[in-house]
Amino acid sequence: MIKSAADRLRSKFKMSVAELDYQDTWQRSLLGAAAVGSSREVLEQMSNKILLESERILGGDLVDFYFEILEHQ
Repeated sequence: MIKSAADRLRSKFKMSVAELDYQDTWQRSLLGAAAVGSSREVLEQMSNKILLESERILGGDLVDFYFEILEHQ
């Protein structure tokens, strides 16, 4: 299920997605994703869409969602 979810997010949003932790743990995983956007607003909108799609794909199996924007200075 995790590989399928990562593949679907990667394909739909054209971003990097990887399983970061818990590969050897049954029924637990940590996915990480990275995207580049032209502005904070674009990335926030993308984050909302990624969250909705993640909820649709994983349903009640999605436990947490964290989003961070790193800005170039």
